[in-house]
Amino acid sequence: MINKRNYALNIKRTLTNIPHEEKLTRCTISTTIEITFAPQCNDISDGLIKTWFKYYGSIVQIHSRHNVQLERLVSQIKFEQYDSVDKIKSSLPLDALFVENVQKFEQAENTKL
Repeated sequence: MINKRNYALNIKRTLTNIPHEEKLTRCTISTTIEITFAPQCNDISDGLIKTWFKYYGSIVQIHSRHNVQLERLVSQIKFEQYDSVDKIKSSLPLDALFVENVQKFEQAENTKL
């Protein structure tokens, strides 16, 4: 017998090649990823970032800003599918793209980047 109630279902996934210390990264489902680029990439355009990362899936939106504290370009890339974010996390390191840090970006639903 199935009891029908309105319970929220929290879905979590585990990526096999992510270290166990990064439990939040391993289990969080997100369609947005935040990438910190090396200083050589401080002046790259959103169009170039889109060209680099469209390999991982269809991109909905890119928002880039210069982080003054880090003195680095930080981009938030929103994909249509959460699998795209997991593909990026699974394929690290992305040294050829001058990527210094990659993390899943959690945001409340209906919030713009």
